[in-house]
Amino acid sequence: MSQPSTDLCLLCQKHEKMKGFETYRPCDATNGRSNCLTCHKYAELRLRIAAAEAHLKVLWEEHEQMRTILNKAHDPMSGRVPPEITSYIFDLAFKQKTWHHPNGVPLAAGAICKKWREVSHGTPLLWADVNIVIDGDRPKRRAIQLELFQQWLSRTGLIPLTINISIDSLNNYSDHPEHQCSAVFGPFIQLINESSSRWRSLAVRAPGFLVSEFKGSFEGAPILRNLSIEAVGRQQLAAQDQQAPEFRVDMGIPTPERVSISNYLPTSVHIDWSGVTHLTATNISAMDCIGVLSMATRLICCNFSDFRDAPFLSQPAPIVHRRLARLNIDDDSYNSAGVKLLGSVILPNLEHLSVLTGEWDIFLYDVLASFLERSSCQLTSFRGASTCDRNNQDKMLRLIQHLSSVEELSLEDMPVPRDFFRYLVHDANPITAVTDMKEDFLPNLKSLVCSVSNLEQIPWNLLSKLMGPLSRRSRPLQYININPGSYYFGGDDLFSYLRDKVDNAIIRCLIGIVSSGAKLLLPLRLRKSDLLIALNEQHDGEEETDKETEED
Repeated sequence: MSQPSTDLCLLCQKHEKMKGFETYRPCDATNGRSNCLTCHKYAELRLRIAAAEAHLKVLWEEHEQMRTILNKAHDPMSGRVPPEITSYIFDLAFKQKTWHHPNGVPLAAGAICKKWREVSHGTPLLWADVNIVIDGDRPKRRAIQLELFQQWLSRTGLIPLTINISIDSLNNYSDHPEHQCSAVFGPFIQLINESSSRWRSLAVRAPGFLVSEFKGSFEGAPILRNLSIEAVGRQQLAAQDQQAPEFRVDMGIPTPERVSISNYLPTSVHIDWSGVTHLTATNISAMDCIGVLSMATRLICCNFSDFRDAPFLSQPAPIVHRRLARLNIDDDSYNSAGVKLLGSVILPNLEHLSVLTGEWDIFLYDVLASFLERSSCQLTSFRGASTCDRNNQDKMLRLIQHLSSVEELSLEDMPVPRDFFRYLVHDANPITAVTDMKEDFLPNLKSLVCSVSNLEQIPWNLLSKLMGPLSRRSRPLQYININPGSYYFGGDDLFSYLRDKVDNAIIRCLIGIVSSGAKLLLPLRLRKSDLLIALNEQHDGEEETDKETEED
C-alpha cells in the first residue's frame, strides 16, 4: 500500500508545495479555486487576526497620545509655573539623587513626557557634567557617540563644564598609535577644545600623546579649577623620556586649585603651580615631589603614592613649605624614597601626616623623628602602617614622643611597644633617661588605633584607667580600636576569651566604659549586652565550679 504524498493536503488532497515538517499547511484558498471548507475558514480567521492587529496598533498609538495628554493634565508644573521655575526644580531635585549612570540625570528628566523633555533640554545645568568613555575599537558605536556628544554639548549653553573623558581602547591602533589615534579621536578632542573657556573641571584618561592634544581654543581656560590627568597604555610615562608629552593650553596659563596626576611628569603640566592647593600624584619620583613642593607654594593638602624607583638625591638645604597642612605618603618602593623625601623638607604648618610603607627600618624611624623635630609642627593626627620589626620598639617610643600634640593616633599593622599602654596610664616619659624632656605622654589623645597579633596582647587591666568614667587622668580618650591587623579573630574567640581569661571585675569596668558613650573595638565593637552575656556566663560557670567543689 503506497504512502500518501507529503505534497498533498491531508483534507482536500490538493497538491501544494510544502517545506520541511509543515505537513498540515492549508491549501491556497486565496485564488478562489479551492473547495476545502476548512482552509477557507482558516484564511478568514487569518484576515480577521490581521485586521485586529492593525486595529491594536492604532489603539497603542492612541494610548501613547493619551498618556501625553494624561501627563499634561496631571503634571503639577506644566502650565502652572514658569519654565524657569521648573528648570530650577529639576536642578534641585536631580542633584539630590545618586545615579548609577553618570549621564542618567538629564536623560531621566527627558523620558517623562514631551513637556519635561523640552524643559530639560532648555536647562543647561542638567547637562553641565559631561562623562564619556570613547570606544576606539568599534567605529559605528563611535560615530553614534560623536553625534550624541555634539547634542549634549549644544544643550550646555554658556555655563561652566565638568568634563570627564576616557580613551583607553587602542587594540586596533598598535602599529602607528599617534597618527591613527589623533585621526580617530580628534573630533571628540576638538569639541572639548572649542569649549575650553568654560572648563571648570577637566579629567583626561588617555595615552600620553593624546593628553597633549587638549590645547584649548583661542580663549584659553580662564576658569579651570580642577585638573586630572592619567596617562594609560603602552605610551604612558617613561622616567628617562626626554620627549615626554606635555599638557599645555595654547592661550594663557590655567590656574587650577586641585590637580591630580598619574603616570605623568609634573614638569610636563604647564599650569600656574603657585595657585594649586590640593595635589594628588601617583607613580611619581621623590625628586618630582620635592620639585612640586617648591613650585606649589599655596599647597594645603598633598597625596603622594606609588613612588617610582628612581635615584634620590639629597638636597643641599631642606625646602621650607609654610602652608602644607595635610600630607599622605603611600610608598611601596624598595628604597622607601617616599619617606626619605621627608628628610629634605620642613613643614611647620603640618597638622595631618600619614605614612604607609612596606617595611620600616631603623633609618626610617630616625628620618621621621628628625623631620618632626626639625619642622616643629603641631600634628593633630598621625597614621602609620607598615610591617615593622618588633626589635625596634625603642625607636617607636622615641617617635611617639615627638607626637605629643596628636589627637588621633593610628598604628596599623605595626607592633605596639611593650610599655606603650603603661605610659599612657601612668603618664610617664618613656625616654627620660635619654633626654630632659618633661612633656606628658600623648596628653591630647582622643582616638587610638593599633594592632595586636593575639588577644593576650590587649591590656585588659589598663583599659578602665585609659577611658570611661573611672579614668585616672583628664586625657580625652574616647575611642580605642585594637584590631587584629593581618590576623583573624572571630566573635566566638573574643567572647570565649572574655568568659574564660578576663576577670569579672575588668568586664564590669568595660561595661562602665561602654555605658559612658566611649567606643571600644577589641577587635569587634563591644556592646553592653555582649559584655553582660559574657559576665553572666562567667558567673554561671563559677557557680557550677563551686557546686562541684562542695560535692567533692
